[in-house]
Amino acid sequence: MALTATPRARYNADGEFLQVLQVTADNAYPTGGYPLPPALFNFVGFAPSSDAIGPNIVAWANVTVQAAHQLNPSPVINPANGNLQFFVPTTGVEVGNGVNISTASCLLNALGH
Repeated sequence: MALTATPRARYNADGEFLQVLQVTADNAYPTGGYPLPPALFNFVGFAPSSDAIGPNIVAWANVTVQAAHQLNPSPVINPANGNLQFFVPTTGVEVGNGVNISTASCLLNALGH
């Protein structure tokens, strides 16, 4: 399966767009995380990043979900490939392949066109 994405906001930022999505994981986490293609954000492409490392995507925990369930996995954007990965907060280890994390949710900000 894949991430479920719900648009939360979209802003024009000097010719680029800042898109905010709420994403929810699925019931079979893939090793290495979820790819985040520009089309997920309704972009043709991502804006270039100032440090030339990965796309301009920021992940942050959905506090309303995380506060109630501290054992929910923590979201991280892998700078090498731009994938959204989830890690177990108590161990710092990536969630295992095929694990059901369908209750995990986070917000993503991305800059693109």
